[in-house]
Amino acid sequence: MQTVARVMDFLEKLGKDDVEQTKRRGKKLVVVDEEAADRYHDRCDRDIEQPP
Repeated sequence: MQTVARVMDFLEKLGKDDVEQTKRRGKKLVVVDEEAADRYHDRCDRDIEQPP
């Protein structure tokens, strides 16, 4: 469970205003703005196609 919490914290710091943590039905969720999610996805795809 600690790993999940660390990942959620990392995502929140990464996204700043585009990512928020919330609770629903007693479970913690990470909510990412749709446009931000598209940007992150595009960036990941670009990194896969062009390795460092």
